[in-house]
Amino acid sequence: MALYTAQQVNASKRQKTALRDLSVRANVTVETNEYFAGFPKIEYKPDATVDETLCYRFYNASEKIHGRTMEEWLRAAVSFLHAFHSYSDSGTGRFDSTVLNNFSRSWDEGTISLESYKRRLRAAFEFYSKIGVKYWTVYDRDLAPEGDTIEETNQNLDEMIEFVLELQQRTNIKPLWVAANFHSHSRYYNGACTSSEPHIISCAGAQLKKAMEIAQRLGADCFLFRGTREGYSSTLNTDHSKQLRNYARLLKMTAGYKERLGYRGQLLFEPNFEDFHSTCINVQNYDFDYNKTYYRYDYDTTSAICFLKHYNLDKLEFKISTKPGHQLVMASAYGMLGSVDCTSITSPPKIREATLLMKAVVEHGGLQPGGLNIGLVLRPDSTELKDLLVAYINCIDIYAKGFRIAAKLIADSTFAKNLQQRYLGFHSGFGSRFVNGEASLEECEEQAKKLNQNTESVQQTSGRSEHWEAVFTRYCNSVRF
Repeated sequence: MALYTAQQVNASKRQKTALRDLSVRANVTVETNEYFAGFPKIEYKPDATVDETLCYRFYNASEKIHGRTMEEWLRAAVSFLHAFHSYSDSGTGRFDSTVLNNFSRSWDEGTISLESYKRRLRAAFEFYSKIGVKYWTVYDRDLAPEGDTIEETNQNLDEMIEFVLELQQRTNIKPLWVAANFHSHSRYYNGACTSSEPHIISCAGAQLKKAMEIAQRLGADCFLFRGTREGYSSTLNTDHSKQLRNYARLLKMTAGYKERLGYRGQLLFEPNFEDFHSTCINVQNYDFDYNKTYYRYDYDTTSAICFLKHYNLDKLEFKISTKPGHQLVMASAYGMLGSVDCTSITSPPKIREATLLMKAVVEHGGLQPGGLNIGLVLRPDSTELKDLLVAYINCIDIYAKGFRIAAKLIADSTFAKNLQQRYLGFHSGFGSRFVNGEASLEECEEQAKKLNQNTESVQQTSGRSEHWEAVFTRYCNSVRF
């Protein structure tokens, strides 16, 4: 299988001259009002009226709660892919290319020249600075276009990295994580690390090597691995054991190169929580029947942890980047929580969801060096620049409010006291011996016989779930700041 389609090669050749002509770095001064003219730097205004949406009512970055600032607890990062690159697809296989072409941005001209990428990055850093975040997340292919060869692709990336470094130094903003994009190019339609073609795996390895070098140069706190298409469409033509071993080998190679490179960032592994239909990408000359079933190897947190532990990858410092909710709880329970993927294709979280998330984060002890990766796709009729600002301001503010509520209910110890009482039976007698590993099945039998003599003691105590859900709801609805 060709690594590049004829159409892609021709398109790249047509722009080759333009790319070379634009090889001189553009001025990287981040002008306060270059692209977001007229919009102020977003500030904390707890007394703002309900229709003042260009401010934070709950997020006060420097305010200390539970020994850390809100900025340190949330570690909010803006997804460059969702906020900036998805709107300027130009047919290159980015997310939502058929839906979001109606968004017109002054920094986009509809080309894939290096100058176009630089304008988009200048706009992004102006945006990050205005809403007051210190982190961003980015895939390698969102920084520069692919060339006809690996050498040309890496040359494009090297030029852009120098450009980004100056932007970061001027704004004091750095990546929460950098990742290799295995979802856009047609070469990976049948998997990157689990492909049946060795030369495809070699391309994935080369891309991982360069992406990690980028992460080190940009000072990324983490390096994210997301095998978007690692799976199979039919078990009849698949050697699953070989594919899983190859998958693990490439991750071990990545960890090994991290050590040789001297990169100190956290390795993150992100499962593919969505089904194939919702994450499949429009790729040029990629004809695939979306109605066919596609099975993923790492479809949730538990399957991902099983994979990492089976191949001893957890010992190579891999942690899980997870979705909120049950997936986050499982990652934390197994001691594998590394970061949270808060990207959404619909709307910001409900306050209940945000509070549960931040409660889990606080109880876990924080996410450092991970954080909250926030990515939103605007509604089709939200075409103004203000809509982009308000969307991210509102989302960060919801997580900030959720954090304040979570901090309050944790400080009150109401739920902690209930948990202690509910599991009190494990503090003495048979329960204590069971927890400490001192009990046997014979002792379980003896205990069960004693219970048969007293039928009342066999009755289960109510967990009072309805009561505690109601208490939690009242916290969400009634806490005032």
